[in-house]
Amino acid sequence: MRYAEAVHWLYSRLPVFQRDGSQAYKPGLQRIRKLLDAIGNPHLTIPVVHVAGTNGKGSVAHMTASLLRKHGLNVGLYTSPHLVDLRERFRINGIPVPEDFITEFVERYMTHIEQIGASFFEVCVAMAFHFFKTLDVAVIEVGMGGRLDATNIVSKPLVSVITSIGFDHERFLGRTLSAIAREKAGIIKYGVPVVVGQNIPEEAFEEIKRIAEANNSELHVAKYDLGKVKYSLSNTALSLHFMEDILNLWLPMGGKQYTDNLQIVLKISEVLSQQGFIKLDRKRLYEAFAMFKDTTGWAGRWDVWSLNPLIIADIAHNQQSVNVLIENLKSFVPDKRIIAVFGISNDKNILHFKPFLERTDFVYVVEAPVQRSMPASQLAHTISEILPSKKMEVIGDVGKGIKTAMANSEKDSCIVITGSMFVVGEAYKWFMLSNSKRD
Repeated sequence: MRYAEAVHWLYSRLPVFQRDGSQAYKPGLQRIRKLLDAIGNPHLTIPVVHVAGTNGKGSVAHMTASLLRKHGLNVGLYTSPHLVDLRERFRINGIPVPEDFITEFVERYMTHIEQIGASFFEVCVAMAFHFFKTLDVAVIEVGMGGRLDATNIVSKPLVSVITSIGFDHERFLGRTLSAIAREKAGIIKYGVPVVVGQNIPEEAFEEIKRIAEANNSELHVAKYDLGKVKYSLSNTALSLHFMEDILNLWLPMGGKQYTDNLQIVLKISEVLSQQGFIKLDRKRLYEAFAMFKDTTGWAGRWDVWSLNPLIIADIAHNQQSVNVLIENLKSFVPDKRIIAVFGISNDKNILHFKPFLERTDFVYVVEAPVQRSMPASQLAHTISEILPSKKMEVIGDVGKGIKTAMANSEKDSCIVITGSMFVVGEAYKWFMLSNSKRD
């Protein structure tokens, strides 16, 4: 079996939420428990940092992995979904696992997978623990929610993390912030410290606090005294008081959300230091944050792909992340004409995107080639219903949408590719193909 055949088998034989939506969602831990038992329970052999949250969990997971790596540990990082290649979900010391890893796993366990009736996501989680079992630590990002997520098979993590609480996947997680928080807080384990972001709404925070107290878990809010903060389009410099010291940090990303997420990672590192798991070093902290994009492969979130023309990719796909995108546009490109290459999944609420669409001067409506994508013609019709005078063109193909936007952009334009991970992933593939042709 070749790698392409192994990936095809996974996608063709298993329910995939990213492609199929709700019909592929399989909550509960019974299948992942059986699958992990069949492969030797590798999740029991490795310390874990478990990261949940509506938004921010990806960047927090990547920055945490970078920090641990810079402190001399061999680190596994599991995140989802991927932009282009399945292997992006499984990184060892920042590098995607070899193709042979996935091929050999599928060949060896495909019968077990089918007998158990595991979902695509559950198989990915099992693969992650299998790949990481001999490492020093694994940073594991929750897929959806927390309580019933396959990653919650972790019984005793080093620390549980909840980055933020907002509306997303309400059909599965609940229609109120307290209900969503209850699902996210399902990752809290008895006696395990919990780190939470500083901007969690009060009703959600109270629910997390209640569950932490019930589990005798010390709750840490990631908030430090900030000094000077200087944001630019693609980087951030800041100083803050940290453990009786002052750190002057630099991040290769712009946007206030990264300042907040960085504080979550610092609080995680503080907890791990108190446990004696790592010995914090100032120089290594600086390197971990300054180099986290290079050392972990972070991409697609307020990601500046080009300066001329200015092109920014952002996977904003829910109300909270859309609001962050709008704030970044106001802060960094206040005078630019915003040209959007925009497509969403068919289970998203278009009203969550209305503030962003109002900020745009023109919209090229696209759809990614996945079953969950809202057809471009349907999306355009929905946009016209809520914003009748919105200027737009139905393009369909993501690459063609980008090419058309670039052809029609001017010096005062900013092209924003957004709406879903799938659209940004297609855009990323198109850019890679375009660059390879130029080379």
